[in-house]
Amino acid sequence: MATKFLTWNVNGLNSPQKRRKVFHYLKQFKNDIICLQETHVKLEEHKYLRNAKLGTPYIASAPEKKNGIVIYVRPDLKVKVIEADKLGRYIIIDLTIETKNFMVVGIYAPNQQQGKFYELLHKKLIDLDCKSCIVMGDWNGVIDVKLDKKGSSKNIQTKAKLPKSFFDMKDDMELRDLWRERSNNEQDYTFFSDRHHSFSRIDFILITNDFCSRVKKIKICPRTLSDHSPVWLELEIGEKSRRIWRLNENLFRYDVNVLECKKQMKEFFILNMNKETPIDMVWDASKAFMRGVLINQNNVYRRKQRQKKEELEKE
Repeated sequence: MATKFLTWNVNGLNSPQKRRKVFHYLKQFKNDIICLQETHVKLEEHKYLRNAKLGTPYIASAPEKKNGIVIYVRPDLKVKVIEADKLGRYIIIDLTIETKNFMVVGIYAPNQQQGKFYELLHKKLIDLDCKSCIVMGDWNGVIDVKLDKKGSSKNIQTKAKLPKSFFDMKDDMELRDLWRERSNNEQDYTFFSDRHHSFSRIDFILITNDFCSRVKKIKICPRTLSDHSPVWLELEIGEKSRRIWRLNENLFRYDVNVLECKKQMKEFFILNMNKETPIDMVWDASKAFMRGVLINQNNVYRRKQRQKKEELEKE
């Protein structure tokens, strides 16, 4: 089952016009889990964050119009809120998709005292025995100054690097930056600072090892409506459904298909019937072979049907 995640610093959602534009933009992705940071929505104004088409909202707000995180989750998924920070800096939820249970952590890291913030977050994840998790949001710092920062002085670049406590948490929890791993040395950015005239990749998604083989796609989306770009992740979670092959009986309405099947089957048995191979093995193999022949015929049949439809539409 493909599950889609999106994280985005929206830089404020108090304006009705801004909310309407952001919600409209998000609907096109058809995500299962959306994490928005810097909502600037106070506790008593949570109603403004409700949007049934985005999912059920789980919110961490500050007392003032600053910070703030909301995670929207598809309504049919099983969710338990572990902790919502009273300063609107993080929210931790427990999520179950099919048989897979894991934690989703949304963060909006501070500019100041980052070392202390990541120490606290690290301790919380350890206390929660968080072995399987997805941590996403605005980290307010870069992992690699050379690859993730562009256009500012060396002094500012040095300050932009995340603190040691972040890397301690990342290593200890075995959190991986799959966008970087898949992009190698590619330089792409999620935030533009007008003040410093610089670009940086401070918005990203970290995942534990158990998710790495399940990643189908991960990308940085174009910047719009905010000074930050959304980051999008698609995972294969749960058992992959097996497609059951069904014979298209319409194929046998055409003599050419019947004759081709007889010809292919005859050639198969001539090539494979011998004293060394047990007859039951040859029979089982013949069924798989004929299925392949019929799948190919069906593809040709469908292609002709499409062409016929297109020709009729042109008339």
